[in-house]
Amino acid sequence: MRDDAPLTGEEWHRLDGLVVETARKILMGRRIIKLTGPFGAGLQMIPRDSLEVGEACLHEQVDEGTCESQPVQVSQREILSLPVIHKDFWLRWRDIETSRQFDLPLDLSPTGAAAAACAHAEDKLIFDGLLEAAGSKIEAADWEEEGNGLANVVAATEALISTGLYGAYAAVFPPALYARLHRLMGRGGRLEIEHIGKVASGGVFQAPGLETPLVIAQGVQNLDLVVGQDLTTAYLGPDLVDYHFRVLESLVLRVKRAGAICVME
Repeated sequence: MRDDAPLTGEEWHRLDGLVVETARKILMGRRIIKLTGPFGAGLQMIPRDSLEVGEACLHEQVDEGTCESQPVQVSQREILSLPVIHKDFWLRWRDIETSRQFDLPLDLSPTGAAAAACAHAEDKLIFDGLLEAAGSKIEAADWEEEGNGLANVVAATEALISTGLYGAYAAVFPPALYARLHRLMGRGGRLEIEHIGKVASGGVFQAPGLETPLVIAQGVQNLDLVVGQDLTTAYLGPDLVDYHFRVLESLVLRVKRAGAICVME
């Protein structure tokens, strides 16, 4: 219904740019987990296969007799629905009239606020899903002690490696813990988080709302984020004399190997 909205093409361009710019500054899950899609608003469901992988074979000849190694198998198939995340906002008719009458840029701050709310909701969906699906866990040493942050991440990656889940690894921390790890370690003059970054080559991140730190073995063979409708703005129509809009998206976290997520408790 965009053609029915009381906005010019330039104003729609500014509005769309604001939504993307606002979301890009906030979204953290998309920096860590590979996207699949977007496929469009019509995608409502997607299959999720739980995979059993095991070790590969090593033979002198490709046709050498029997093989004890099993192929990659789908142990379970589920159908996941893609929930819709949305936040509504209004543009007031008097603000639009002021913009037209005095040739001033239309104030789109409600759009930015709605986009920020959707971005935070998306990250909550992702990180709550990661914690719920996590199939690996280590008992973390006291994070207050210098060096234990690095030791905990090393222990988590070792737990992942022991089950055949190799890097790149991404480490994700609650903001307060992430800030605490910006401390000098030893006599080398380097921050502890820099040392962690050598182990977690997929990146070291902070995620607002996350309560328990994670290490994730990245890759679409382990997990991905399926996007139906990427973040966009729809016009819903007039509401008395004002104008009703909605920022929306649809997506779902798809974990194929739960063991690829290690919780550091």
